[in-house]
Amino acid sequence: QDLPGLYQAATALVYPSVGEGFGIPILEALFSRVPVITSTGSCFAEPGGDAALYTTPGDIEELAQALGRVLGDAALRVAMIERRPA
Repeated sequence: QDLPGLYQAATALVYPSVGEGFGIPILEALFSRVPVITSTGSCFAEPGGDAALYTTPGDIEELAQALGRVLGDAALRVAMIERRPA
Protein backbone atom coordinates (compact mmCIF):
# COMPACT_ATOMS: atom_id res chain seq x y z
CA GLN A 1 0.00 0.00 0.00
CA ASP A 2 2.87 2.40 0.82
CA LEU A 3 5.15 1.22 -2.00
CA PRO A 4 3.93 3.63 -4.72
CA GLY A 5 4.57 6.61 -2.46
CA LEU A 6 8.05 5.37 -1.63
CA TYR A 7 8.91 5.00 -5.31
CA GLN A 8 7.49 8.42 -6.16
CA ALA A 9 9.53 10.08 -3.41
CA ALA A 10 12.76 8.58 -4.77
CA THR A 11 15.18 10.31 -7.11
CA ALA A 12 16.27 6.97 -8.57
CA LEU A 13 16.01 3.22 -8.05
CA VAL A 14 19.41 1.54 -7.85
CA TYR A 15 18.95 -2.18 -8.39
CA PRO A 16 22.39 -3.83 -8.71
CA SER A 17 21.14 -7.40 -8.56
CA VAL A 18 22.64 -10.36 -10.40
CA GLY A 19 20.01 -13.04 -9.92
CA GLU A 20 16.35 -12.15 -10.16
CA GLY A 21 13.46 -13.78 -11.94
CA PHE A 22 12.26 -10.76 -13.89
CA GLY A 23 12.86 -7.42 -12.21
CA ILE A 24 9.43 -6.36 -10.96
CA PRO A 25 10.96 -3.49 -8.91
CA ILE A 26 12.33 -2.07 -12.17
CA LEU A 27 8.85 -1.95 -13.68
CA GLU A 28 7.37 -0.53 -10.49
CA ALA A 29 9.92 2.27 -10.47
CA LEU A 30 9.53 3.03 -14.17
CA PHE A 31 5.75 3.22 -13.88
CA SER A 32 6.24 5.51 -10.88
CA ARG A 33 8.32 7.83 -13.11
CA VAL A 34 11.58 7.05 -11.29
CA PRO A 35 14.86 6.59 -13.23
CA VAL A 36 16.39 3.13 -12.86
CA ILE A 37 20.01 2.01 -12.61
CA THR A 38 20.44 -1.75 -12.75
CA SER A 39 22.81 -4.53 -13.80
CA THR A 40 23.69 -6.03 -17.15
CA GLY A 41 23.81 -9.74 -17.81
CA SER A 42 20.48 -10.78 -16.35
CA CYS A 43 16.89 -10.31 -17.46
CA PHE A 44 16.82 -6.63 -16.50
CA ALA A 45 17.07 -5.29 -20.05
CA GLU A 46 13.62 -6.74 -20.74
CA PRO A 47 11.71 -4.63 -18.18
CA GLY A 48 14.16 -1.70 -18.25
CA GLY A 49 14.55 -1.39 -22.01
CA ASP A 50 16.26 1.84 -23.04
CA ALA A 51 14.76 3.71 -20.07
CA ALA A 52 17.33 2.35 -17.59
CA LEU A 53 21.07 2.76 -17.17
CA TYR A 54 22.99 -0.52 -16.91
CA THR A 55 26.21 -1.28 -15.05
CA THR A 56 28.48 -4.30 -14.82
CA PRO A 57 27.61 -6.48 -11.81
CA GLY A 58 30.12 -5.97 -9.01
CA ASP A 59 31.73 -2.87 -10.56
CA ILE A 60 31.27 -0.40 -7.71
CA GLU A 61 33.01 2.46 -9.54
CA GLU A 62 30.77 2.10 -12.60
CA LEU A 63 27.70 1.97 -10.37
CA ALA A 64 28.83 5.09 -8.50
CA GLN A 65 29.41 6.92 -11.80
CA ALA A 66 25.95 5.99 -13.07
CA LEU A 67 24.38 7.16 -9.83
CA GLY A 68 26.34 10.41 -10.02
CA ARG A 69 25.10 10.96 -13.57
CA VAL A 70 21.47 10.42 -12.63
CA LEU A 71 21.62 12.51 -9.47
CA GLY A 72 23.56 15.33 -11.09
CA ASP A 73 21.80 15.64 -14.43
CA ALA A 74 18.14 16.68 -14.36
CA ALA A 75 17.90 16.46 -18.16
CA LEU A 76 19.08 12.85 -18.07
CA ARG A 77 16.49 11.99 -15.39
CA VAL A 78 13.73 13.54 -17.50
CA ALA A 79 14.91 11.67 -20.62
CA MET A 80 14.97 8.37 -18.73
CA ILE A 81 11.47 8.98 -17.37
CA GLU A 82 10.16 9.83 -20.85
CA ARG A 83 11.59 6.58 -22.27
CA ARG A 84 9.74 4.41 -19.74
CA PRO A 85 7.18 1.89 -21.00
CA ALA A 86 3.73 3.30 -21.63
